[in-house]
Amino acid sequence: SLCFQLPSLVRGGLCIVISPLIALMEDQTNQLKLIGARAAFISGNLGKDGIDRVLENARVGGLEFLYMSPERLKDPMFIARADKLDVRTIAIDEAHCISQWGHDFRTSYQHLACLRDHLPGIPIMALTATAVKHVREDISKTLKLNNPFIATNSVDRPNLRIACQRKEDFGKDLDFIISQITSK
Repeated sequence: SLCFQLPSLVRGGLCIVISPLIALMEDQTNQLKLIGARAAFISGNLGKDGIDRVLENARVGGLEFLYMSPERLKDPMFIARADKLDVRTIAIDEAHCISQWGHDFRTSYQHLACLRDHLPGIPIMALTATAVKHVREDISKTLKLNNPFIATNSVDRPNLRIACQRKEDFGKDLDFIISQITSK
């Protein structure tokens, strides 16, 4: 998340973040608020009036981050305000969903290039920690990225350790085992 949050704070204006899960949007919004950033997310739970308030807050410059699902890009309320927002960055979080979910489960991921119609000229970042080469190519093609900068690192994570034990070895102290696994 820092890959788009920090540059967005430096650039100013609004960063629209496309995210696949409400829980993820809510968690990242809460974390940003803890550091003093102005962030909100749109979900159906807000109702029409709540969504209207969030979009109006974004329009008047009251937000630095606006999280929403890809389906929201087709929402008439968003479309009506998109060109009135001071959007300077667009981040597609968990971008592997474009390739892995977008073809059948969440087809709205196949239509993310519409951001170029609603918000022309705004830089788009597609971020994921799990995209193999063909997924990266699918992301670039779907988003119509021209000569994208692609940064990749090794999947080797020396700070993570996974251990397995047979079920009967767990006993009653499962919390201790989990803490041992996560602390190594």
